[in-house]
Amino acid sequence: MTVDWVTVVVRAAISAVVGAVVSLIAVHGQTVRRMRAETSETARRTIREALAPTRLEVRRYRLDRSREAGPKRKADTAHGDDLVLTTTVVNAAEGFGAIRRHLFGLRSRRVFGREFYRIASMHHPDDAASSTSLMMVAMIRGIDQTGNPIIFTDGLLHRALASSPTSPLVRKLDRHITRLARGW
Repeated sequence: MTVDWVTVVVRAAISAVVGAVVSLIAVHGQTVRRMRAETSETARRTIREALAPTRLEVRRYRLDRSREAGPKRKADTAHGDDLVLTTTVVNAAEGFGAIRRHLFGLRSRRVFGREFYRIASMHHPDDAASSTSLMMVAMIRGIDQTGNPIIFTDGLLHRALASSPTSPLVRKLDRHITRLARGW
């Protein structure tokens, strides 16, 4: 039995090339998954840290059931700090995948309000002064492009803190803020 050395060498070369290609694809896939996981974890950590003071404030407000405790906010006054928080949280969520980012956006819109979410999704968190000035311009104009009045106090955060500590809205806000802090 004679060995065809040319066939052996060609098969070995083909096997080496196929093995190298498969290894490159596997390593690339693993690297991409690891980078996505790190980006997502960084986003979760940033969101959790940004929402920590607000979560604490909501929980303290919820537990303050004394008779003298009135609403923490005026019902008709928007807070610029909410816009800065919204901008930070919404822009940190860019590290999530498409589906999670969409679901996170829906919850953020519910918690912070439609207009705060819209402004926050248009601006970078380092541009918070510009976001606040845009909010002021929008308030002066008073209406959006469709002719509807602009309302900055429609978010659950504002409505809950403008109600009494025993309100079901405060419990609901606590739940939603906790879920946002977890990246949902």
